[in-house]
Amino acid sequence: MKGEFVQGLIDNNMLLIAPDPKKLQTKETSGPADENFWFTLKSGAKSPLFWSIQTIQDNPCLWYLAVSLLVNRIQELGLEFDKVAGVPEGMTATAAVVGYEFGKGVLTIRKQEKSHGQGGMIVGNLKPEDRVLVLEDVATTGLSILSEAALKLQKLSGAKNVKDAVVLLDRQQGATENLAAGWHITADKDSGHAVVMNNDGPHPVRLHSVLTQSEAIKYWNPTTPHHKAMKPIIEKYLAQNTK
Repeated sequence: MKGEFVQGLIDNNMLLIAPDPKKLQTKETSGPADENFWFTLKSGAKSPLFWSIQTIQDNPCLWYLAVSLLVNRIQELGLEFDKVAGVPEGMTATAAVVGYEFGKGVLTIRKQEKSHGQGGMIVGNLKPEDRVLVLEDVATTGLSILSEAALKLQKLSGAKNVKDAVVLLDRQQGATENLAAGWHITADKDSGHAVVMNNDGPHPVRLHSVLTQSEAIKYWNPTTPHHKAMKPIIEKYLAQNTK
């Protein structure tokens, strides 16, 4: 099932392989290893591959595989929880289906708090004693899982509801270690920008993955000359740039 899922992502352009079409335009690369035409991640680092699976629910076959893989992984881990929540907005729909499969309540987390209607940051009834399982599509540093889910729920309930999170794909850029260390968010005094801290009141979260980048690439069977040339380059990149 994992191999079918990975190949499906590639076939449906949800796993993009460098060169980045936006950078190519009319320019020529010097070859597959030309980092100037690789993807730029949020961290600013260059990568020869980019996962774009936020809209996986648009593809019924892939979405079914994603939900099945998540359900199997949660069962395999034996995780105990009362509610399910997806990191907004890419995993909101998937979390609802997973919650249904387990017969659990579902919380919908909003990107921004609403002031009209019932308002608030979430849709659903969150109690301090509720154990909430958070789902994410791709994890890089783990910051989205913490800031967009765990800490929002903690602020609302006054309790550390989130102990576990499951991600479809772990980029292996430190998310597991960062979340285990209990990062929390505060504001930089000078710039006002959000920064990550781990001093007063950390909120540790255990991160579990369905796939890591290194594992996913092993399931990839490239067919085009370009992809065949890129696979060893990507494997080398992952060996040198993953934790």
